[in-house]
Amino acid sequence: MAAAVLVVAGYFDEAVRMRRALAEAGWMPPIFFATVGPSPPAWLTELGPLADKAFTTSIWEPPAEGQNSASQEFSDAFAKRFGVAPSYHAAAAYAACQIMIVALRKAGSVDRDRYREALFGMDVMTI
Repeated sequence: MAAAVLVVAGYFDEAVRMRRALAEAGWMPPIFFATVGPSPPAWLTELGPLADKAFTTSIWEPPAEGQNSASQEFSDAFAKRFGVAPSYHAAAAYAACQIMIVALRKAGSVDRDRYREALFGMDVMTI
């Protein structure tokens, strides 16, 4: 019995190379999961038909109309400043800063122990 699922842990380039290597070997798994590869639009442009039947996790996506106004504000401001839509990398960095700011305010200090305690006691919604 052949494997029905292939899981690739790596970044975009590794996932693209794996997909191409599988095609060259003549085996295309019915389900191809890669931790990062299939999420950016370049996946389709790089691979064409080989991009099919692949999926990944979604770490962050620009908001749909009417969803999460803070996320929309971040996305709009980022695009205005840099001329491109934010990637999940930019969104993750922004969210990390949101968490740091809330923790600093909650701790009321930059004292390491108070900051750590504040972090562990938080439940924060980010972009």
